[in-house]
Amino acid sequence: MREYIIDIEIDRVRLLAFYRGSVNAVQGVARSGERLRLPLSCLRPWVGAGGLKGTFRLEVDDRRRLRYIRRIA
Repeated sequence: MREYIIDIEIDRVRLLAFYRGSVNAVQGVARSGERLRLPLSCLRPWVGAGGLKGTFRLEVDDRRRLRYIRRIA
């Protein structure tokens, strides 16, 4: 299992594309330098009126499947 920390910032306008169905994943670079692709649905609990912004810790299994994601301070 691997753990990553990633900073995500998506404004409200870009998130609207998700709700229209044209976007279903977020791509970003973890602090380790590795590229990650996450289903946007797993970040839904942290979406607000202004969009999505935060630092997240996530763990993936050996097949790079998401095991958990948490927002950290």
